[in-house]
Amino acid sequence: MVGGLFYGLIGTAQAIAFAWLRYQALRLPAINSYPGALINAVGTALIDEVAYRGVLFGILLGVGVNATTANVIQALVYALSTSLGAPGRDRYMLVLALLIGLGGGWLTAATGGIAAAFLGHAVTRFAVFLCTGHPGQVALRGRETEDIERRRRPPDGWRIIGSR
Repeated sequence: MVGGLFYGLIGTAQAIAFAWLRYQALRLPAINSYPGALINAVGTALIDEVAYRGVLFGILLGVGVNATTANVIQALVYALSTSLGAPGRDRYMLVLALLIGLGGGWLTAATGGIAAAFLGHAVTRFAVFLCTGHPGQVALRGRETEDIERRRRPPDGWRIIGSR
């Protein structure tokens, strides 16, 4: 339990760092979106931990791959399957997914189960939601609400003729 909470604390710090680097602020979402985002974070973390740290990591260990190599393999497969390496996606989120995979694999090996990894993963996902306002994938650069609104307005210092 302590390992999972510590893992979640590290993930929360990374979510804050990402939001600060990308938006220069935390983008707290509307309160009515919290229940759905919490279900999304818990459900996604559960599926990811069962599939990647439970099944894939377990199979690799079962066929004799050493724990470090198995952890790196499952983390790479996990990070690449999130589509965060696709064009236009923020590379910080790709690195965060890779760290979630490595941290989850390490916790799974250290504890002999996925519970701690699941807890830390769910906390991290919910923290990303709280900091960015996105329950799943962060929007592509240029497609955030602020970016679209900024393109609609005239440049700073310009005056629209006919308005005061």
